Amino acid sequence: MPDIVCGDLDSIRCHSLAWCRSEGAALVVDGNQNKTDLQKCLKSLRGLAKEWQDGVPTGYKLPQGFSEKDLNAVLVGGIGGRFDHGLAQLHHLYQETQDEYQFKGRIYMVNPDSVCFLLEKGLNKIYTPLGNGLFRESVGIIPIGRPSYVRTTGLEWNLTGGLTEFGGLLSTSNHIQSYWIEVDTSERILFTIELDPPMADMSVNLENMHRYVEEREARRTIEDVPRSSTDSSLVQGAANLKTGP
Repeated sequence: MPDIVCGDLDSIRCHSLAWCRSEGAALVVDGNQNKTDLQKCLKSLRGLAKEWQDGVPTGYKLPQGFSEKDLNAVLVGGIGGRFDHGLAQLHHLYQETQDEYQFKGRIYMVNPDSVCFLLEKGLNKIYTPLGNGLFRESVGIIPIGRPSYVRTTGLEWNLTGGLTEFGGLLSTSNHIQSYWIEVDTSERILFTIELDPPMADMSVNLENMHRYVEEREARRTIEDVPRSSTDSSLVQGAANLKTGP
């Protein structure tokens, strides 16, 4: 049962709406037609996190010292269904995390057989435990929006700093060879990994992803922290190519 149902609610069935109300779910109606329901949900989450941070009672138990930067979102079925909807969700994945006033945590899109999230410019170190109900070996590193120079370690077919782009080189169906992999990228880039096992039961995948996010957060001081532009050779190299000598 959801705690909050958010959106314009223009297509929700009457009996579904009545059931949500009877179960005590909060209804957040946002009629802005220039925003998708996903954007409205993320906005609602940001608002709750901000209220908690400011000491406003929200009715939700969050850890001591919690801030907006600690807020991660797991989107279930994020890119299933209509193809244009799937592309819009990937667009929001970029859009909602690129501005300092937007979503400050990481957004994971979970589907029956994979999960995807963004890697920031620079060096990213990613915890990739295989098996144990989490991941299988297959990964993809996809430049969406603009080409990216990418270097990796810990994969069967490592990238060596060359340009990746649609119509050129793409790293798909690559294989994990290490508990940790490194991705050094000149641009923000999409990372996908296969779930173990692929399941139609999304509730199981959601539970596993919560477990993974919690473990990642426990390790976050040493993993998945991008270097600054001056520390990443690929970011600096790409900047030199753009500006010239």
